[in-house]
Amino acid sequence: MKTKQEETRKEIGIQLKELREKRGISLYRVEKETKLNFNTLKTIETGNLNYTLDNLITYLKAINARISFELED
Repeated sequence: MKTKQEETRKEIGIQLKELREKRGISLYRVEKETKLNFNTLKTIETGNLNYTLDNLITYLKAINARISFELED
């Protein structure tokens, strides 16, 4: 059974990949712009990596996107 964190990473990864593909940006281009390893980027998009916030921000900049969220108690 997956934890809530694992499920959330998977959901975020799916959304990142969909947005990147919708914008016609290849993963190779993201790799070049972010200096993050191709395999690292793939694992971010599949939700199989507990990535840092810095890596997420770097990825988002490469696809010209930003993240928006609400904090709930």
